[in-house]
Amino acid sequence: MLGVSILEIDKLIINAKSFKNSTEFLSKLSSLVISFINKTEEKNASYTDLFNNDLNQNDKRFIAYSFIRIYSINSSMVTDPMVKHKVLKLIEVSTPEVYKYLKIDDRTENYIKESHLSSYASNIERKIDESINKEFNLLSINSYKNIILATINQKLYKSLLNDYTDFTIILKSLDVLFNLLSEYLEGEPLNKYKNYKSIIKLLDKIIDSSNEFGTVYSLTYISRTFQKIKNTLVNDFANNPNSQPADLNVLKTEKKYPIIPGLKHNIQLRVENNSTGFANDTRVRIREVTNIKLVERNQFVGLVKTFSLLNFDYIGTKESDSLIIDGYVEWTNFDGKKCKNDFLLELDSQNSKIDWEKIEDTEPYDLEPVTNESEFIGRKKIIDSLKKIGNKVNSSYIFGQRRVGKTSIVKTLQSSIKFENTLIIYLEAGDWSNAISPEQSMNDLGRKICNKIIKSNIKYKNLAIPQFNGSFNTITDFLDDVTEIDSNYKVLIILDEFDRISNDLLYQSEIAKSFVLTIRSISNRVQFGFVLVGGEKMEYILSQWQEFNKFKPIRVDYFDKKSEWEDFKNLIKIPVEGILEITDKAIDYIYMQTSGNPYFTKKICIELFQWMVSNRDTHVTEEEAKQATKIARSSSNIGATDFSHFWKDGIKEKEEKEEEISINRRKVLLAIGQLLQASIKTTKEAVIDKSMANGLNIMEAEKTLDEFIQRKIINVNNDEYRFIVKFFEDWLISNGLNKIITTFQEEQMLFLRNQYENHIKISSEEINILSQSWPSYKAKRTSTDDIRAWLEQFGDFEDQRAMFNILSNLKFYQTSEIRDKMEDIFREVRKEIAKSQKIVYKEQGKLKRDDILVSYLDKNPVKSGAEYAKMFVEVNNIYKDNSTNPDKIDRKLLELKNINSLVFIDDFIGSGDSVIENLKPIILSNLETLKKNNIIIVIGVITGFEEAKHKIIKFGKKEGVTLEVKLIDPLNNSDKCFDDDSLIYIKPIDREKAKIICEKIGNKLEKRHPLGYHNCQATVVFPTTCPNNTLPILWKETENWKPLFKRG
Repeated sequence: MLGVSILEIDKLIINAKSFKNSTEFLSKLSSLVISFINKTEEKNASYTDLFNNDLNQNDKRFIAYSFIRIYSINSSMVTDPMVKHKVLKLIEVSTPEVYKYLKIDDRTENYIKESHLSSYASNIERKIDESINKEFNLLSINSYKNIILATINQKLYKSLLNDYTDFTIILKSLDVLFNLLSEYLEGEPLNKYKNYKSIIKLLDKIIDSSNEFGTVYSLTYISRTFQKIKNTLVNDFANNPNSQPADLNVLKTEKKYPIIPGLKHNIQLRVENNSTGFANDTRVRIREVTNIKLVERNQFVGLVKTFSLLNFDYIGTKESDSLIIDGYVEWTNFDGKKCKNDFLLELDSQNSKIDWEKIEDTEPYDLEPVTNESEFIGRKKIIDSLKKIGNKVNSSYIFGQRRVGKTSIVKTLQSSIKFENTLIIYLEAGDWSNAISPEQSMNDLGRKICNKIIKSNIKYKNLAIPQFNGSFNTITDFLDDVTEIDSNYKVLIILDEFDRISNDLLYQSEIAKSFVLTIRSISNRVQFGFVLVGGEKMEYILSQWQEFNKFKPIRVDYFDKKSEWEDFKNLIKIPVEGILEITDKAIDYIYMQTSGNPYFTKKICIELFQWMVSNRDTHVTEEEAKQATKIARSSSNIGATDFSHFWKDGIKEKEEKEEEISINRRKVLLAIGQLLQASIKTTKEAVIDKSMANGLNIMEAEKTLDEFIQRKIINVNNDEYRFIVKFFEDWLISNGLNKIITTFQEEQMLFLRNQYENHIKISSEEINILSQSWPSYKAKRTSTDDIRAWLEQFGDFEDQRAMFNILSNLKFYQTSEIRDKMEDIFREVRKEIAKSQKIVYKEQGKLKRDDILVSYLDKNPVKSGAEYAKMFVEVNNIYKDNSTNPDKIDRKLLELKNINSLVFIDDFIGSGDSVIENLKPIILSNLETLKKNNIIIVIGVITGFEEAKHKIIKFGKKEGVTLEVKLIDPLNNSDKCFDDDSLIYIKPIDREKAKIICEKIGNKLEKRHPLGYHNCQATVVFPTTCPNNTLPILWKETENWKPLFKRG
């Protein structure tokens, strides 16, 4: 049944001038208006029906304002005295605001009333036009929004426009639209680009809706207004570099590949964009490849800004030195133009002649000090200078941070000097230092040196070890005896960890003075010398004694990139020579992580070697170096002790102050880590404030911070305090804060843990805000207790904070929003019908559509697909008979003769596999009918991934049907929780930590899909269901896990 539309009435009023006969006009007006009010097809009616007292007040106002518009266009249509009287009375009673504005009343002469009324509508229209159609620019968006709101809410304007304009979509969309415009203006390139697309989509929705409504007011005041905003935005973005045509090329990476029959591996290709313009809907297809079998030849990339890395899994089929890949990349530019570039690449193979079983248990990287020259790498200048023992044995001291290779230097020195008549004595502090008695320390040191000399050569066997009796200087008589026996015999005494001996022997005191004077006395002799080895405070300790002035200082630091780059490369490459080939980019990455610290470098390389062996891969690129770094940082083999020299070493004060200073240092490290973890800029002021919150006063915090800079633990760049060793910084942020806290005494530990937990603990306010922002799930509100209980399943507050970020970024649809999406899908369906049909279907009034067959693709009718298909029919005024379950589609297609489109409604598509699986049998069983009747298939989806959309469209082409996927809220890689482009976890270190947590629990919940089906990593929830592409931690229930959004 056809109903009269408001558009028909509007057209009649606009064309009032073309009527010469007022009776004919009023008759037509009466028929249209009364039929419209009664929601029926057009029926004859008398003009007297327009003034029927039984009409409700809203209908009377509608008729009154229709006559006000008629007066403005052609007042001669109201000339009959009886009609004129009724019209004027109707306007007076039903629209008192008009009479008030015109300053007329029931006593005013009719001709004056008519004179005023004839200009009223045009005057109001002119005022609206002046208000709403002002010049628009993006810098004045807030004021323009206020103008629009003020205009549509102004009583006189609103009353005139109300029935002839649909403001619903504007009122729904205005806040969202202008918020997006603000974000567009302030956003980074990618966000700007995404916001632009969202804004254009929303503007098109408003414009299309107003154009469909079709009235003059709708076109003039809505369509034209928002088209102006759109044009301004389009012009602005046209000048944006990101809107320029993209230029994509597929390149090989530096990776070499194992090409061995039966071996599974993957090829990495780099899609590079040589333009500032972004590429959309990017896909790489491989036509031909040699010597391997690809698991999948096509990959959807989506948006490419600068570059994207792709991995194609393969199985080797033939051993070879190389493989050839022939393929192409296709994409869509911002302007909609589709582009394509071919590529032909030759990829190199790696060394395949490796006996993996033989090397599986080898450990080429050793954290223990090196003891021989053949294993020693780098520091050649230092070794060579120490080996120069001529007529005189020179004395020196070696100092620097712990774990930079000082012990390896002196141990290698000891084993490498093979001079005749030369003895190298190596002693660690633990060999002779006595914490209780400095006298005993000197006794033990003297005896050990004498004993080693006696044992070094048979000619000294008769020498007696003197009685030291708490005085080291007795050794000088023994050394005189050595010289008497052989004046050419030389002894170099290496005392390692010298700064860790008793403070009574290091700092000014009578006993220390005696000890130091004896060392100087020995070193002054031609035949004897010392190498004293210690940490950072060595230089400070020895500088307190003039007796050490002649000792040569040798600082050992991290490998310097300018002067020791080859040494650093060799540190990584030589231990695995003949096994692994390591690229310079991989070494660069490791250096960036460790700043050349040999200990941390080896820590990463240990994990790197194990990773490469486990993957039967001999070629190390930056990607493998990154993976090894992640493993090393999260390994259970690394903890606070690996970094403890940062806070324990280089303390210049005496022993009783050491623990206090160590505590202060750790508190500052915690402060910086807490700021970095919270993404707060680490300015001096911020670090000091946070340190004070951890229990330091301002002087302690400033002094400690300055010390860290002097010791080269921290550097300052652009007023930010950051750690020189990034490996430490990332460890601290990811899981080191808790580990450092456990190094404190119980009372301090409890205080700091409380401070830290207060810093990261999710507050009740945060949870309450989140709970209030969510709609109901399965008709039940998610309470604050529900959220807190879910978070507590993750254990410590660090992990809870990481997971709270997922909850904060959920896309949680509410029912009203889904109803809007059903309208959006219908709008897209109508466009597809219009494009595909020779005769464009045109709606009239309240027509119920009978040309669309609606269904869903869930096998289970109680799932969301059936629910949303039903909603789609209701919202969009489609006959209920035109909705069916999938099993009855064939029958309905034969039964209903007017069908031009088959529409499937779905809430979410992740991989597209389920849609294809369920759609295929429907197409096969109805293919003849679909083709014969030229029926298009449209899959309308609320949200999902672009990759899935393109996979489904490709499937449709293969099956020979016209198939379109209308994805209302498209998702891409940036919507995946743990993708490199993720907008949920911007910082890689946060992303890495959260992924580990989700994978660990996800593996227990859904072993095959720990991060959601097809690894979608989605964060989407609907009012009655949660897609299985969403993270299982949110929806999977087990005996040991209670989700927030249980499926089923």
